[in-house]
Amino acid sequence: MGFLKKSETSFDRSTDPLWWALAVLLSLVSAWLPTLLRVKSDHTTPLLVTYLAMFFSGSLLGGLRPDRVWRWGVAAFLTLCISDLAKHASDPKFTWFTRDDFLAYVTANASGWAATSLPMFLGAYLGFYLVRSNIKFR
Repeated sequence: MGFLKKSETSFDRSTDPLWWALAVLLSLVSAWLPTLLRVKSDHTTPLLVTYLAMFFSGSLLGGLRPDRVWRWGVAAFLTLCISDLAKHASDPKFTWFTRDDFLAYVTANASGWAATSLPMFLGAYLGFYLVRSNIKFR
């Protein structure tokens, strides 16, 4: 059932930071896309826009860089985590995090970050599958 041969997985490792940076950029754009498009109808529509953008970003990354596709979902999760913490810390009412406050904040929001990065995981694996299965679209 192996899709890849050993010779097919030998990518140039020196370009990995560029791909990680692209994954971070696509994650940020996907997360901010409802704001950029001024989608304000209800709570569901901005989430759907974000999830679709994450899915298509993951598909793009998984198709272009199919080596270890799980990392694009990890990049999305870490990007969402860090950007949310930065947004929280930039609040004028923010004073300081104690260790317990920080752990409580991360624990309370980790499921949301995971749910938002899940479409990136799924899209990356779909992109990987489409590239490796040699499906011809007509």
